[in-house]
Amino acid sequence: METVPAPDPCVQCICSGGKLICDKTACPVLACPVNLYMYEAGSCCPKCHGKRDIAVIENRCIVGKRILRPGQQPLIDNCTSCTCLKSTLLCKRQVCPILACPAEFQERTAHSCCPTCREGAPIYCETEEATYNNGDSWYIEPCVKSTCDNGMIKFGVEECPASLQCGPNEVAYKDKKDCCPKCVPEAAVCTVYGDPHYKTFDGQSFSFQGKCKYTAVEDCHKKNKRFDVQLRNDARKSAHFTWTKSVAIRTEKFRIVLLQNLHVRVDRKTVKLPHVKLGAFSILSNGYSLVVRTTYGLKVTWDGDSYVEISLPHEFRNKVCGLCGNYNGNATDDFVIKGTSTVTEEVADFAQSWLVSRKSDAAKCLMPDTEMPGSEARPRLGRNIPCPSHPLKKGLAVLRSCQVFKNSATRACRKLVNPDPYYRSCLVDMCDCPRKRPCLCSSLLAFLRECERQGGSGENIRESHCRALS
Repeated sequence: METVPAPDPCVQCICSGGKLICDKTACPVLACPVNLYMYEAGSCCPKCHGKRDIAVIENRCIVGKRILRPGQQPLIDNCTSCTCLKSTLLCKRQVCPILACPAEFQERTAHSCCPTCREGAPIYCETEEATYNNGDSWYIEPCVKSTCDNGMIKFGVEECPASLQCGPNEVAYKDKKDCCPKCVPEAAVCTVYGDPHYKTFDGQSFSFQGKCKYTAVEDCHKKNKRFDVQLRNDARKSAHFTWTKSVAIRTEKFRIVLLQNLHVRVDRKTVKLPHVKLGAFSILSNGYSLVVRTTYGLKVTWDGDSYVEISLPHEFRNKVCGLCGNYNGNATDDFVIKGTSTVTEEVADFAQSWLVSRKSDAAKCLMPDTEMPGSEARPRLGRNIPCPSHPLKKGLAVLRSCQVFKNSATRACRKLVNPDPYYRSCLVDMCDCPRKRPCLCSSLLAFLRECERQGGSGENIRESHCRALS
């Protein structure tokens, strides 16, 4: 260790272990004016030049040129109070609070230390993040509520009820920003079945026989579109009817295609079930149907033939569009032409606007409208029998098959769900049903699934007429 000379007399340095370590001396404050400072050669700190007479006054305090007796309280300024105690002056200084009014509304009286707010001044509370008016409330944490009360910020802890009782068709839901769970509507369901018959999220029923690809639902956020679901329809050896052939679920990061006979492709590759991608989606099968679930709540059920259910949580209310409607709680405005705010009464115009194929192919995609065939082709006695273009025997067989919607087997469900749309769909589908196709089951399953969502049970009916759909 070696001492290294420095040009500054206040700095002392040593060399240790290959490093230069320096210390600088701090000089004390001198009790004399600057003009009496005296520096000696080689010294760091100055000294006072000349002599001083120090007077020692016992049991007294000196303030400026005043000598105070014990107990005396000299006035230093409006904010400082001092007391002489045993030759020591003890002082306290008042700290002024932050006022809850703007600076232009503050005033100070002649002998006061701190300013005050003038009468009628606007009151506010100020935090690092924002300024709040008197009476405003805000949350600093999900369960901690702050309130601006006459310039003071008061805090309160919100307590959640021990149990939450939700009404019919409601579920308990807790968002990350919420302190307590709240009741929200159950997930809305759009159903597509048979010759495609549609029931929108808001409950509007219609049929459309298009044999191309159509958008069933998509996230209508233009800047942050998260998904869409497309349906490809196929005529399947019929001149009048189509059925859903496949379902495509597309997002920014993946593409899932649900095919016939419960086959699945993910990003163009066939996958075995169950198939799970953590943080994105899962695809599960029970042997009769498969269910796709995404992390943001989209759920798609597919029976591997033609039945589709699309379910969305309430967060997507007023945020979607397509053949499944706009999910705003109003069934009368579901037929919105794509890319516009126009609501039409023409089902074909509405549905064709959601065609995914080239618009020039629109005419090729249309099929004859067969929602309820006319009965003029039959004699008067047979005009209430469906399938007028077929033999009377065929129409009677269809009536017998679809009678399940009217008989005692579905009595309990009919109290919960109007069977008429499903009954009409059954009549239409059965009239031109290709051989070996379970056309009755498509309408019946849609009816029973809606019955179950309303709290009923259709398991026995389903097992006796069709394969189970879970």
